[in-house]
Amino acid sequence: MSKSARVEVVDGPEGVIRTRVRFDGDEFVGYRASLRIEEHVRVKDSRAVHDHRVVETHDFTVDGTEHVFDTPEHSLELFTYEGRMIDLEVRAKLVVDDGVLWDTTLEEQVVRRLGRSPEVETDPKSAVDPRDAFNLVSNLAAIPLVNRVVAIGLILAGGVVLAFNTFVGVHDQVVQENEVYFYSQRDSDGETSSPFVNSLFASGAAGAAVWFGLKSQLRTYMRFQLATLHGRIDRNALLTAREMLTGRSRVDLRNTTVRIVACNMEKGQYERGSGTDERTVSFSEPVRAVVLYEKTVPLIARRKPVEDYFDDPVDFAPMFDALYPPMTVSSTHGLELHWEVQLLHDDLVDQELVASTSLFDVQEFYRVEHG
Repeated sequence: MSKSARVEVVDGPEGVIRTRVRFDGDEFVGYRASLRIEEHVRVKDSRAVHDHRVVETHDFTVDGTEHVFDTPEHSLELFTYEGRMIDLEVRAKLVVDDGVLWDTTLEEQVVRRLGRSPEVETDPKSAVDPRDAFNLVSNLAAIPLVNRVVAIGLILAGGVVLAFNTFVGVHDQVVQENEVYFYSQRDSDGETSSPFVNSLFASGAAGAAVWFGLKSQLRTYMRFQLATLHGRIDRNALLTAREMLTGRSRVDLRNTTVRIVACNMEKGQYERGSGTDERTVSFSEPVRAVVLYEKTVPLIARRKPVEDYFDDPVDFAPMFDALYPPMTVSSTHGLELHWEVQLLHDDLVDQELVASTSLFDVQEFYRVEHG
């Protein structure tokens, strides 16, 4: 890195990111150079996998000691962010094509914070994934016969698979190495491995698959879908919950709550394991959740349109005030916007519908109203 060149983010006109490149002498005159504005996702982990993307590039030929570049903020829609599992950084990167094997490179961080309160009151995990306590017997009685048979089959098959897998794990743990059924007592690197622990991991994966399939069957007590929305949604949108959902239940629903929740999702990756067992783990963690709508109805009659019970306006302004706009650098890294419609019931499996964020006016997140 050369000390004879500097990159500075300086004050410019309102709505403009002004970057100044200064050269102390004439050693770079005549060389081609490039100033890049980049968005970086820094994962907060000891074995983090970071990512970035180039947002805008200014190519130029060095012909003096100072070059100034103005970039309209609205064309970039970039911001810095400090989160729980990731940070977002905006960087101005200067690359001078003056080398044979490598070029002179210089970076400067651009600080562009959006006005947001430090925290929001709603717990993001419980808002996006509320505890689903249900009565299995009541739920099985509420679904169609075909789905009931499938659900019971999944329960029985899952129990047999988990019991047999546990037996194999215990057996392979205590016998001689040449007598194992399935789980080796050594890993691919020749190190000692625990068959019982490995069987628990396999049982966990199998159990998760069975649970996912079972919940899918248990949800068939009703049809619950998102309605088709048109136009753009901003902070002044005049929409009712009725316009956003549709459904009918096969049974009477008592003390049922419909809730609309929005949050940001921090996304990134990190490495785990070692040697041939090294793997990349992707995560998607909810943060800064807000409840946009919530209403509990004492009784929704069977086969009646569910939407008829929720003819109340949805206030989107808290979402634009509290959440950050989406900012992703790839499919695996960045800050996403997430919102969903939930139908919550004490005795039956809850229903969740993840909605598209494409209808939101992203510019509204940059126009936070104060006071």
